Amino acid sequence: MAAAISNTEEEPTCPICLGLFNVPRQLPCAHTFCQSCLQSYITSKAIEHENKRCIECPVCSKTVGHFTQNKPTSEWASSFPVDTVIQCMIPKSKVDRVCDACTAEGFSVTATGFCVVCEEAM
Repeated sequence: MAAAISNTEEEPTCPICLGLFNVPRQLPCAHTFCQSCLQSYITSKAIEHENKRCIECPVCSKTVGHFTQNKPTSEWASSFPVDTVIQCMIPKSKVDRVCDACTAEGFSVTATGFCVVCEEAM
């Protein structure tokens, strides 16, 4: 796990932004990053490897994410799975998103959590 947690009182943080995770995405190497941090990293660091585009993990430098030429880099971060263990560790009071259901109804209400199945803010 990318977040180094020395005791259960500490909050898991992203190794890129050093802040509390926001939609934590896990790479195949088991390192986890905020989706937006990972997407920014992908946009700036995508490389060609064995005729496919990929990135190197910002922590361990392992080559991950072998994507075909037709998948835009803007979709790469969202294709990695949500790290549900990290997601469950994030204090609900610190979730910094608007509720997706309320937004659909025309309201702007701060989300208090995320669905670990569909990833919607609630």
